[in-house]
Amino acid sequence: MRQMRTNLEYLTDDELVLECMDLLKLMMKETNTQTIIMVFLIVYNFFSFLGYINLGFAWFLTQIMCWGLYFYHSHQYNKKRKDLRDLQEEMIKREIL
Repeated sequence: MRQMRTNLEYLTDDELVLECMDLLKLMMKETNTQTIIMVFLIVYNFFSFLGYINLGFAWFLTQIMCWGLYFYHSHQYNKKRKDLRDLQEEMIKREIL
């Protein structure tokens, strides 16, 4: 996707639309992954608050791993959003949108 930014003008209109659709699918997967991680963290912390899960080192390590995964997928989503913005600008230039 990074190479494509510089070569957008060489893509045909159909390829540009297909790239946009693929990017939207990938963004949807990133959003779903973020949602799953956040729901897990909410449930995990709720049971920790109730005392069903011990608040030891494993709890702390799980928090670090989950938040790390969440922010990683958030970063990936933001990169894809920037690419989508570039695609949309090119589509507007070509009057596809």
